[in-house]
Amino acid sequence: MAINPYTSMLFKVDWLSLVIEPSNDLDEHKKPFKLLRYLGYNLSDFDRTSSGRFFLNSGLNLGNYLMVYYDDVSKDVSKNSSHLVVYVFTGQGSTDLAKKLNKKYKTDDWQLAWIKFFRHLKRIKARVTRIDAAVDDFYGALDMFKIEKKIRAKEMRSSRRRFNIIKQLDSAGDVKGFTIYVGQSRGKVSKNGNYYCRFYDKRAQYISKNAVLPKEVENLDSGGGTNHWVRAEIAFQKAKAQNFVNEVLNTGSFGIVYRAVMRDIVEFLVKPRKGNINKSRWKVCDWWEKFLDGVEKTNLSDPERDLDLGRLLHWIRVSVVGSIKLLEVLGKEKNFNVYNLISQCDNVEFSKKQERLLNDARAMSKEEIAFYLKQFKQGYKKDD
Repeated sequence: MAINPYTSMLFKVDWLSLVIEPSNDLDEHKKPFKLLRYLGYNLSDFDRTSSGRFFLNSGLNLGNYLMVYYDDVSKDVSKNSSHLVVYVFTGQGSTDLAKKLNKKYKTDDWQLAWIKFFRHLKRIKARVTRIDAAVDDFYGALDMFKIEKKIRAKEMRSSRRRFNIIKQLDSAGDVKGFTIYVGQSRGKVSKNGNYYCRFYDKRAQYISKNAVLPKEVENLDSGGGTNHWVRAEIAFQKAKAQNFVNEVLNTGSFGIVYRAVMRDIVEFLVKPRKGNINKSRWKVCDWWEKFLDGVEKTNLSDPERDLDLGRLLHWIRVSVVGSIKLLEVLGKEKNFNVYNLISQCDNVEFSKKQERLLNDARAMSKEEIAFYLKQFKQGYKKDD
């Protein structure tokens, strides 16, 4: 049975920044970072940084995917300091946060978990200053080249005045990177805030970073997959970020709010044959209407697009072990040891994804790890 691309999209929060008054981030024992404890984070897992950001003088860092900036009053405080505590959850940090929320609120409803968290932020008078809402298309609902063509032909309506198309191709004409911005993505943002959209080829981005693709895009066992992954992301900044959160709380739906904002940002149109110059009368493209309708019905899903320990071991077993064994055989003939070579690879830095995977794996029980290792040793069936 064919998959409907417009009803198979996945929604996720891909960035979250918020600020809170220090007095509202103290627990009953007057200890700071109450929010971290509320979410289930262990402060001993964080590195303390000697300097902060945003004119704040100190910071906490977890794997470069969750940062907390604050003023340590025992040190010099900048005259430009906001005197607030700033929490920054990057893309990987937002994925980690979503998992914490599901565990905290004991629910498999990802949207409900986020809404409960937003209500909590409201209770403690925290303010969201940036949130990125992303829709992932794995089945061809969006075509980057079609979007580019519509923008260049000006067959669109938009409340935004700026557009930017960044495309990288290799010598064979294959896409190495492709991003389209609708709206101002850089420059100073007023206190009233801003929002803009970016469409980008997420598959090309993963390939350029040698990252393992989601199974929908590339199935390691069957060799199949859609080979398609486009992300349509709206970034909300400053006051507009909190406005988005407020509307989600009012409607109880990320999809409804996302759809309304995206329609304001851009509508792709069909140019009439008779050349009517009044774009208010032009028809919206069927594929864009179907995308927007699909988005409204799209709920938040498991945000994990990257490897967990089980999938990492699966990938190594299917895609790497054969090559390692080949080098083992060759090494015996040519007098080198592949395992010694690997152990001598110093100064290897973990990516944010790998840092988060490591922290997740450390929290696993011995039984969970033993289960994954047993699967690894036995090999994987095609439906594993």
